[in-house]
Amino acid sequence: ELCWSLARAGLYTGLALATPIVAGTAYAAWKHNFNFFDALVRTSRTAWAGIVTTAEYKWFYMRHPETEPGYLEAEKAQHKRAAERVLRVCLTQGGLYIKLGQYAAANNHIYPREWTETLRVLQDQAARRDFKVVEEIFQQEFGQSPKEMFKEFDEDPIAAASIAQVHKATTHDGERVAVKLQYPEIRDRFVIDMFSHATTLQAHAFFFPKLDMTWAGPELEQVL
Repeated sequence: ELCWSLARAGLYTGLALATPIVAGTAYAAWKHNFNFFDALVRTSRTAWAGIVTTAEYKWFYMRHPETEPGYLEAEKAQHKRAAERVLRVCLTQGGLYIKLGQYAAANNHIYPREWTETLRVLQDQAARRDFKVVEEIFQQEFGQSPKEMFKEFDEDPIAAASIAQVHKATTHDGERVAVKLQYPEIRDRFVIDMFSHATTLQAHAFFFPKLDMTWAGPELEQVL
């Protein structure tokens, strides 16, 4: 009977958490015309990491009073564990999540050192795309290949980052230029990724009112 009660509690909790995620994702997908299943997977992955991390922190601070011997070391371990989970999500999601992680890593005056040092590896994440992707972008945008639009176009990018990469090129007039291409899925995923980010910040502020960071959402969205 106890097992059945726990199972029911878990089922109800899961439905309570899943329903707004699915409903919100479906509405955003319908309104902005992008792939519902891709959006649902990305949103669910973010939500799950947020739920587990929040539960861990709540459980940690319930079990460990600040006066406890070894409290600081235990808290650092908790920070490290949570940061590594967020890092895995950022690496899996890619794109704007890399930018979000980089933003967090740069704010060492806000986040604990364990977070900023763990997320710092995202500064070096450069997802270079094959030249076939570059050609597809040009065909979609201009109806021409890059080698038709330019006298010369270097297939190997000279720089790559989380949302774009840069190629050397020469115009038909002989001018040397840098061509920066945004990865094709970034535009489609922007709305749902920003929705996930804003929702996560709101949930964080609800459970940890003293660490309200909802102000970072509009600021980062405007920058991106």
